[in-house]
Amino acid sequence: MSANTHVVGVKPKDEKYDRFEKIHDLCEKEGIEVPEEVEDFFDCEKPHGEMRMDIDHACSGDVEYDNGMLVYLDQLPKGVKQIRIYTS
Repeated sequence: MSANTHVVGVKPKDEKYDRFEKIHDLCEKEGIEVPEEVEDFFDCEKPHGEMRMDIDHACSGDVEYDNGMLVYLDQLPKGVKQIRIYTS
């Protein structure tokens, strides 16, 4: 059995996140298409209470085949305070 691992960076919510979350929720409630800028900000997902950022560029290795994955902290986007790891 193999495991898939995905790592994302997490930044604290800010004013822009809160503003875009309100726009997203209002559009969904009213059945209006969510503006592209808002969709892009949330990476085409529903807001989930935190700012998740793709950090694949800062990761190296495969958990199953390389005996672990390295995350290069100096390559993380500015403001990332946490790393969330998903395994399925």
